[in-house]
Order: sequence, then structure tokens, then C-alpha cells
Amino acid sequence: MRVQKKVRILLLVIAFSLITFINLDAAQGEMELFSEAENRYYSRNYSIALELYDEFLGRFPLSDLVPDVQYRRAVCMFRLGRLPESRAVFESIERRYRATKYIDYVPFWVGVILYREKDFLGSRDRLVIFLQKVRDDELVPQALLYKALSEVSLGEFFGAMHSMDRLIESVGYENLTPYQTVLYCYILLKAREYTTLIEFQDRIYYRNLPQEWKDRTLLYRAEAYWSMGETSRAEEIYKRLLDSYPAAASTALRRLYIIAQQRQDLERMEQLIVQAERTFAGDPDILMDFWLQIGIETFNRGELDLSQYFLKKIWNLRFSREVDEAVPIYLAEIAIRMGDIRYAERTLQRYREISGQDSEGVLLRLGAIYLMREQYSEAAEVFTQVIRKFPDSQKTVDARYLLVYSQYRLGVSEDALDNCNSLLEDEKGSAYRGQVLRLKVLLLKNLGNIDESQRTLREYISIYPDDRGAKLDLVKLYFSSKNYQDVVSSAGMYLESIGREDPESYLLLQYLTGLSQIALQLYPEAFSTLSFITETQSPPEKLKTTVPYAVYYRGWASYRMNDFNKSAEIFSVFIRRYPGHELYPQALFMSAWCSYTLGDFEKSGALFARLSDAQDPYLRTKARFLRAKSLENLKKGLQAAEVFRDLYTEDPRSPFADDALFDYAGIMGELGKIEEAADGYLRVYTDYTRGNLAEESLYKRGEVYFHNEWMKEAKAAFNEYLQKYPEGKLVDAALYWEAMSAYRTGEIRSAALLWERLISTHESSPFRSDALLKTAEVYEELGEYQRALAVMGTLISEYPKYSEEVDAKLKADRIRYLIYGLSEREAELTARISRNRGAATREGREAMIELARLYILEDNGKLERVFQMLSQVIEKDDPVTGADAQLLLGEYYYRKKEYETAGKEFFKASVLGAENKDFMAYSIYRAAQSMKQAGKTREVAELVKRLEENFPQSEWSLEGKKLLGGKQ
Repeated sequence: MRVQKKVRILLLVIAFSLITFINLDAAQGEMELFSEAENRYYSRNYSIALELYDEFLGRFPLSDLVPDVQYRRAVCMFRLGRLPESRAVFESIERRYRATKYIDYVPFWVGVILYREKDFLGSRDRLVIFLQKVRDDELVPQALLYKALSEVSLGEFFGAMHSMDRLIESVGYENLTPYQTVLYCYILLKAREYTTLIEFQDRIYYRNLPQEWKDRTLLYRAEAYWSMGETSRAEEIYKRLLDSYPAAASTALRRLYIIAQQRQDLERMEQLIVQAERTFAGDPDILMDFWLQIGIETFNRGELDLSQYFLKKIWNLRFSREVDEAVPIYLAEIAIRMGDIRYAERTLQRYREISGQDSEGVLLRLGAIYLMREQYSEAAEVFTQVIRKFPDSQKTVDARYLLVYSQYRLGVSEDALDNCNSLLEDEKGSAYRGQVLRLKVLLLKNLGNIDESQRTLREYISIYPDDRGAKLDLVKLYFSSKNYQDVVSSAGMYLESIGREDPESYLLLQYLTGLSQIALQLYPEAFSTLSFITETQSPPEKLKTTVPYAVYYRGWASYRMNDFNKSAEIFSVFIRRYPGHELYPQALFMSAWCSYTLGDFEKSGALFARLSDAQDPYLRTKARFLRAKSLENLKKGLQAAEVFRDLYTEDPRSPFADDALFDYAGIMGELGKIEEAADGYLRVYTDYTRGNLAEESLYKRGEVYFHNEWMKEAKAAFNEYLQKYPEGKLVDAALYWEAMSAYRTGEIRSAALLWERLISTHESSPFRSDALLKTAEVYEELGEYQRALAVMGTLISEYPKYSEEVDAKLKADRIRYLIYGLSEREAELTARISRNRGAATREGREAMIELARLYILEDNGKLERVFQMLSQVIEKDDPVTGADAQLLLGEYYYRKKEYETAGKEFFKASVLGAENKDFMAYSIYRAAQSMKQAGKTREVAELVKRLEENFPQSEWSLEGKKLLGGKQ
């Protein structure tokens, strides 16, 4: 066992030794291969290095060195010019091999590759990332150089200038290469930093540069002086460049030509042209470029004839030489400015035919010409070609924007909207974002998508908050879509930001706010808002047309506020100031209507008459109708009737014909022309059966008869109404007045039946209470007291207030007494006594006196009741009723032939009624008369004497004297 254990241990040791040997051997192979690849890399033998790196990846795919190997492979590919492959590996490193120690260097190489691939924006962004992370003396200057080059390509010259400043700071002025020096000069020139350019050149001693580079710096120096207006200094340099490299010599000749042209030195101009043609005789392309540059230069200076001269020199060579596309483009532009658009189009089309190809510039200019000529279909076709043929070009964005506009003008709103959205999604279209959003607003509006149109315009305003026109357009959009609340709120906010420095926008916003407040029925606010416009002394020219509208709607606001005086005043101002305005008829009508409402019918009639020739037939007819109403209110019935008659006879289909005939009938009734009135009302019914007045006219016919005492005709007319309109709105009234008509013709039972029909079928009718009263009275009149009492009881229970007004309880009591067998007068007085608590009230006492008088005069066996009633009255010590009761008490005793007692009671009455001289005289006379009957001669003489002394002029004094003569 011990031997076996030793053998196993020995085998394990041997195995472990073998594994260690193998691992060490593998590690030594990995490092040797990597080192060899690195040696090749640093010796710039990139092909061999790349092969070794590839072999390394094949043999050691799991090595920790793989991320670094991938980085070296990408750099080798870059050095070998295999840029797409290099870029792919670098991007792979950023995704999968970020463990490499060179990870921060990757953006540098990708940035350079992107620059060479002309993706300048991407290049700049990658190089910015590199510069933020790495401080490398070798690569940072290169990164800054490529960043500057990318920014130059992007037209970002100030950014490029900043990059070059950092590069100079990094390497020093003395270490700048000629290329970097010339590039910086170019950037400063394009950035218009002319003074800085000259100072920079002086600092680096540009004269020490190699000739080729020195000439370039001299050219930029001359261009700086030229741009600064220092023509003499520039001219001196341009002369030195005449024998320089072609591009510099061409520029110098061009500038010198312009200088000569400015000095009107024709001889020098000719010399320079000859010199240019001689200098570039062996190089027609440079000569043509010289002509082109002069042509462009003179075009920019507005010298179109001279520009055209040079450009045509090139154009005339189009059949033998290739012509730059700028030539036909500028020639077309010159033709456009000279008013010959057709020539411009022909020039561009000929260039397309000759060149056999389409360029962006030519197509874009041709499309622009079609836009000028409003040939939107042709323009859209051309812009579509640009997009299809040059999908990656920056000018494709220009073409798409112009295509959107063309489609908008063509009314192809959906296609235009699609292109709008494409532009908004394309980063290259950022320059057009504002214009595109504005077009999108219009397109959405055309498509009826008002909500989205408003949302888009609000988005635009959030991006361009200083665009007052957009804010105004949003308010207009709210207004056109009747979002009046949004108009008021938005306009209020914008008014604060706009202020009064832009009076046109300010006033228009006020105007739209005022109209919206009218629509929202905010009349006080509208009146105030519109007042600002109407009171503005000098409104902008474009808004002068809105002032009349503001005046009109301000008047309308006053009218809706029930301020008819102010409204009439405003409308009067309108019709005085704006007689030719489209709202003049409406303003004239409103002025008349306000006067009518205020009761100034004289004025309203005159104003309505001025609308007799209005173009609007409805307004004209309505004015005639209201003029007639004005005359009617002025009590000029015949004149009003004449206008009403003309209205319905001239145009019986007019919307006011039935009203006119109705009012005509009313006037006839007032004038006592009963038959004409009734006939008029009947015609309203027969001619306008479906009109609003048909039912009422048939009812009014009955009223005319009734009020003029034509009861038979009235009864028939009301009955006809009931037959035609059994469910009409005036059935209860017709029943009531038919019953009244029947009653007035003596058909009282028929009347009662009609009233009972009203009572049972129209419980909420205002006529029902009176119908109950009338029914009860009819049954009382017919002697049917029980029925009368039942109806009166219904009246009292259902209409307590009305019952009090008509004293229904008294009437009920009277009926009860009639049932008891009392006469009508006796029942009436008895009821009054009972209702007024007998002698407790003056009304009761008065009724008791009347009843006593009735009993005394009728002598119907009820004389004994007289003494009791009169005694109760006298006991109340009321001088008014007491005197009357005392007098009747005397009559009571006189009837009983108790003359002496009667005389005494009559005398007491004279004392109680002393305030009424005639009553007192009569009472003394009756006392004397009674005493004579009693044989009391002395008392008679005293009483007659009292009459003579106190009432010498009274008839009762004369009658008293007769008593003394033995006469009664």
C-alpha cells in the first residue's frame, strides 16, 4: 500500500511539472508574437504588423492583450489607407474592447477618418471628445488641426479660429508649418478678422516662408487690405502677385481690374484683360475661371451689364469647353433682374441639354424661376428631381423646403405635410425649421386639422418667442376657429409683450379681442376694448379699414348692455362717417331700432325710411315694417296702415307680410272699421295658416267684434277659433270670451256651460277664477241658488286671494240668504251685516241702516226688527251712522203713529247731525211735522222758528212755514 501511494504522488508531481512547462511556453509565445508585432508597428511596417496582429488574434483570442491588439490593427489599417475597415474596428473597440489602454485615443482616429470621408460634423464632434480627455503632445496638435479643417468645411470660421489659436498655443508660433500658417490666414480672412490676420503675418515673418506659401499669405494679406478698404496697400501686393501661381495671379488680375474699373481707367482695364488672356493662354480653364470670378465680383457690385459681358465670354465657349454651372446660374439671375425670366429659363435648360447632366444649383435656380412664374407643378417636379438625384447633399434640404412651398401652392396639402415632417426630422433642415413650421401651420389649417395647426404654431412660438407675426397669426387662428376664449387670453398675454411700439399688431390684437368678447357676450369688456381702437387718432394705414367695424361692434356692445342711448349715439356716428361702408345699412337699422326702443318714434320712422332702397331685401322689408310700427306708435294710424297694406300686397311671401296684415287689421279695429279689421285677421289665418300669427289672428277677430259690441259675431268668431284650434294656446281665453258674448246676447245658460267647460278643462288658466265667479252669478240669476253656492264655494277654496278681491264670501252669504227666502236686496244687506260683524264695524252699521230703511219703506211686516237694529247702531256712538240711525228711528215711530215720540227722535237726529246743515234742517222739519201730527202747536211753532233763524234759505224752512199755515 505504501509503495502504491508513493507511485501516485510521483505521478502527480510529474503531471504538474508538465502543465507548468506548457503554460510558460504558451505565455512566452504570446509575448514574443505581440512584441514582434509591436516592433513592426513602431518601425512603421504596418502591413507586416497587421499580419502579426491578425495571427495573434487567431492564436490567442482570449488573451488580455486582445483590446490593445485590436487598437493596433485599426491604426495599421488607417496607415495603410483602409479607412472603412479601420473605422469599423475602432467602432468595434468602443463597443467590445473598452479595456484597451488606448480607448481615449479612439475618437481621434475616428475623427480623422470622418474628416477624410467628408463627414465634417461627425469629425468635429469626435475630435472634441478626444481633446476633452487626452493631453498628448503629438496628437493634440493634429486633432486641433483636423478640428479646424472640419469647422472650415462646415463654415464655422470662428470655431476654426479658436481651434487654431489653441494649436498655436500648443506648438508656438515658431513651430507652425507653412500649411498651418496659410490655413490660419485663410480662416482669419473668412472670419473677417483682418487686423488680426495682418498682425499674425507680421509676427511670424511671413516673408521668410517658401515662395509658394509666401505668395499664398500675400494673397490673403492683400484680400484683408481689400476688405478693409485699404485699396492702395492691396493694389501694391496684387501687382507683386501677377507672376505668382495661377490662382493668385488670377485673383490679382481680377482685383486690379476692379480697381481700374472703379477709377474708370479704361486703358488699364483693357491692358489687364489682355494680360490675363496672354498669361492664361495655355490654360483656358484658368482664363475661364478668371472671367467667371470677375463676372461674379461685378454681379455682387450690382454692375449687371459688365458681369453679363464676362459671363457670356464663357457661355459662348459652351460647345467647345466645359462650362462651370455658376455661369448659366448667374446669367439667369441677371436676366431675372433685367426682367427677362423666359431667357433665364432658356439659359438653364440649354445648359442642361449641353452638359447632359443636372446639377443641384441649376435645378434649384430653375425651380425658383418656375416659382416666380407661378408654375408650381413644374417647380415641384424640378425640386423632386433634386431630392432624388442628390439625396445626401445639403442643398437637398433647400429643395425639399421649396418643394413643400410648391405643393402648398398647388393645394397638395397632404404631400406637402409629409415633406414638412421629413424636414423637421432631418437635422440638416434646422436652418429651415421656422419656415417649415409656419408652412405646416398653413397646411394643417387647409386640411381642416385646426387643433394640430394651433399646436404647431404654439410650438413655433416657443422656439421663436420674439416673432410677433406668429403670435398674431395664432390669435387669428383662434379667432377663425371660433376659439374666442383662447383669443382673449392669448391676446391679453401677447399685448403685454408687444407693447405699443408695434401699433399695427397692438391694435389688431385689440380688435380681435373686442370681437371675441362680443362673441363671448362680454359686452362691457368688448365696449372698453373696442373704444381703444375707435379713439386712436391716427391708426396704421393697414388697420384703417378695421376702425368702422370697431365702431359698429362697439355700438352693438352698448346695445346688448341695454344702453340704448349710447348705442344710438355710436350708430349715428357710424352712419355719418361711413356712408359707403358695407355695414352702413346694418348701422342705419340699429340706429333706427335704438331710437324705436327709446320711444323716439319720430326719429326711428325717419331712419327706417332711409332704408327703403337697401340692397338686402330682408333688411329693406324689415325696415319698412318697423317704419309702419313707428307711425303706429305716433298715432298715425292711417299712414301706418297704408305702409302695412303695401307690405303684404306687394310681396305676400315676404317674412313680414303676415305681421303687416296682422297689424293692419289691428289698426282698422282701432279706427272702428270693424269689418275690415275682422276680414284682415281672417286673411292672416287663411293666407298664412302655418304662420306664427294664424292662431292669434283668428282669436283677435273675436276680440274685435266683442270690443265693438258685435256680440253675435264675437261669439261665432270665438267658437270658430275653438273649432280650428281645439288644443290652441288661447282656448281658455276663447272659451271665456265666447261665454261673455253669449251672456251679453242673453244666452246666459249657454254662457254658464262654456264657463264650466273652461273651469273643468283649464285648471291653470288665469280666466278660471273669473269664470267661477261668472258661473255662480249666472246660476244666482237663474235662481239656482244651490248650484251658485257650490260654485262660489269652489272659488273661495281654490282662489282665496281673488275671492277677497271680489268679496266672494259676501256673495256666498248673500246666496245663502236667498236660499232662506230673503229678497235680493234684503239678502245683500243681511250678508253685509253678517260679513262685517253687525254694529261692530261702520260697514256693518251702514248695512243695518240700509236694511232698516228697506223695512220702513216696504212696510212688509218686519218693522219691529228696525228698532233693534237702529238701537244697536246708536249705541256705538258713531256721529256719522248714529245720526242716520236716529233719523230712521224717528221714521220708525212715525210709521207706528207715535208722533210725539217720533218728533223727539227727529230732533235728536238734528243734534247728532249738526255738521250737515241740510240733514239738520230736514231733521228739525220732520220733528215739527211729527209734533203737528201729535197736536203740539207750541212745539211746532218753536221748531219752525228754529228753522227760520238757523236755515232761512233752506227749502225745509219754507216747508215749515206751511206747517204753521195749517198745511202739510
